[in-house]
Amino acid sequence: MGFLQSPDPARKLARQYGIRGLFSPELVPSLQPVVVLDDISGNQLTDSPVRIGSATGFEAAVVGERATFRLEAPTGVIARVSQVWTNGGAAINMNVFFGSSITAPSTTSANAYTDGRLRLAGENPQVQLSHDTQVAALAAIHTIIPVTTTISSDAIYNVNWVFGNTTSFDFIEIVAATVNTAVNMAFAWEEFDAKVVR
Repeated sequence: MGFLQSPDPARKLARQYGIRGLFSPELVPSLQPVVVLDDISGNQLTDSPVRIGSATGFEAAVVGERATFRLEAPTGVIARVSQVWTNGGAAINMNVFFGSSITAPSTTSANAYTDGRLRLAGENPQVQLSHDTQVAALAAIHTIIPVTTTISSDAIYNVNWVFGNTTSFDFIEIVAATVNTAVNMAFAWEEFDAKVVR
């Protein structure tokens, strides 16, 4: 193909690779396959919508009953909860169970995708947050989330809870460890199509 007419590429190659002396790189007319493993440019925005959902629920204090929250993923959806916010009328713990052991709460919270392209298209998250109060405690406790009592500084927890499956509904249940306490909780999660884990 001939030699490069401009010395600038030669200088850049010499600086980059420490080449000493004069040389003239020759361009070989061939195709080289390239595989891009990751985008390190810092621009992570793509044409694919990011299915991040968010919802908030509040339960007032009821004598003899516990504030109860439940995240529900329908069949065919896998969700990864990334953040949980808590605030309440007393410094209590919220007990967390990965599964279903309580009666389904009756109040359904409004939810929304954070990606405007999905909202404007009329789409809603598949994961649903519901809440209520009940007398019963959880059958088992898998983890605990403390509740803050200061309205101006909600407790924010970064979590990595994955739930959902290919064949049935799946749940995360959060129930107050003590009765008669008002609790406010919010969740952020990302949704994916469920696939069999191999």
